Amino acid sequence: MTVEAALGLTFFLLLIVSVCQLFLVMELQLHMQRALEQAGNEAAGFSYVSSQIPIWESESQLINRIEEYLLTELSEEALRLRLVSMLSGDGLVQSLVEGGAGGISLEGSSLRNNGHRIRLALSYRIRLPVSVLGFASIELHQQSYRYAWLGDAEPEVKEGQEGQEEPMVYVTQNSQVYHLTPSCTHLSLSVREVAPGSVDALRNENGARYYACELCHPNGAETILYITGDGNRYHGSRECGGIRRNVTAIPLSQAEGRRPCSRCGQTEP
Repeated sequence: MTVEAALGLTFFLLLIVSVCQLFLVMELQLHMQRALEQAGNEAAGFSYVSSQIPIWESESQLINRIEEYLLTELSEEALRLRLVSMLSGDGLVQSLVEGGAGGISLEGSSLRNNGHRIRLALSYRIRLPVSVLGFASIELHQQSYRYAWLGDAEPEVKEGQEGQEEPMVYVTQNSQVYHLTPSCTHLSLSVREVAPGSVDALRNENGARYYACELCHPNGAETILYITGDGNRYHGSRECGGIRRNVTAIPLSQAEGRRPCSRCGQTEP
């Protein structure tokens, strides 16, 4: 009876230890998943700003620096370092994960897959407080999925069109034209600054002179005016709606009533 009691107590203690380890591992996974979801949200937000770069002035040195910064922020290693930063103060991570927060890996992640989907694949190895069946450590894997915040809506799939991907087109507010590419020069305007005293002598690409914009109404008190190569208006503000473009991507079926752009819409998708 003494031997049976000793064996029973041993197995009972092993069971209790195993259950406690299970709860520790579950709590650790919750901490990891919370940080992974936050990193996924940040990557999705960066994706939106990155997607707008072709619509801005590509020749601007400032935009080039922003683009370089965003590409760095969206890299796999940058997101891994972000996770390390979020988890470095977590005592549970430091005590259980081999290598601490620096021992996590995002290898196998895919950023902006097909331009929309973000998949973060987290892997790390944890030390077990008590070895179970000869295993002193185990490797764990977790994942997080996001759609990049690009402002795109999933187009409705009509009956009989399952599996057929509807092309997207690009429109601006109150415009009667749709564009096949966001890099169309009607959307990505080349804006340059000029001195007010020189605008009368300037001509656009077609040889036409520039007139005051009817939207921002430059009054002659401006120190800088803004013009475009293919436009025939000068503007007193860089934020004027005549040169600023708020572009939205929509399915082609929703562009009914709009005509294709004379530059990029010669061949319909």
